[in-house]
Amino acid sequence: MKVEQLNNLAVEYSQKGDFLNAEKTFKSALKVEPKNPSVNFNFGCMFLSLNQFKKAEKYLKDALNFSQENNSEEIILNLLITYFNLKKFDEAEILLEKAFKINSKNPEFYNIKGIIYFNKNEFENAKLFFEKAEFLSLDKNSQSYKNILINLRDTYEELKNFEKAQEISSKLKN
Repeated sequence: MKVEQLNNLAVEYSQKGDFLNAEKTFKSALKVEPKNPSVNFNFGCMFLSLNQFKKAEKYLKDALNFSQENNSEEIILNLLITYFNLKKFDEAEILLEKAFKINSKNPEFYNIKGIIYFNKNEFENAKLFFEKAEFLSLDKNSQSYKNILINLRDTYEELKNFEKAQEISSKLKN
């Protein structure tokens, strides 16, 4: 089997919840082509979905390093989520600098930067990034947009701006 076929099969296994066979198949693909960014990315995403963040980090970092463009927003976004779950905020901030250079209009990057500030209790900075994420969000019906609004509402509550928090709560109900 070719690497692409093994990768697709492993993704299928993973989507069906057959993680044991998915892992074996991903490993088979990586034996043939260890620097394949797609295989590393999908393997990392599987571990991310299983909350196995250390393993996710390894494969997502490899995917980013082996990617020819070395700027895939999808890889970066998943690696940022992994760093957040590992509480590796410094690494996330370094990666976010690169992310903003690649696409300064990706609302997810602003949302993650806001989350980092929120977790550091820097609520004014968090608010600025969540507001920017909301502004940049094009799909107002997406789960991503709702997550941004929840983060923004929570930040307004921390800042004791209950009027703005209520305004955001109203948006969430629509």
